Amino acid sequence: MDGDLDMVSGVVETVFTTVFSLLVSRASVIFLENGLSLRNVLALEMIGEKLRDSISRTIA
Repeated sequence: MDGDLDMVSGVVETVFTTVFSLLVSRASVIFLENGLSLRNVLALEMIGEKLRDSISRTIA
């Protein structure tokens, strides 16, 4: 039973990190298209990555 739970947890974590990464990437493109500087977009991406990592650790 624990093996099934570990597998489900792994799948949920993988799906979450993939979707979150896609959302951050899309948001970056939108921000760049609307005139936000590359420096600010990169800072937002770093914040997004840290948030994603934090949530992934919580899920795991």
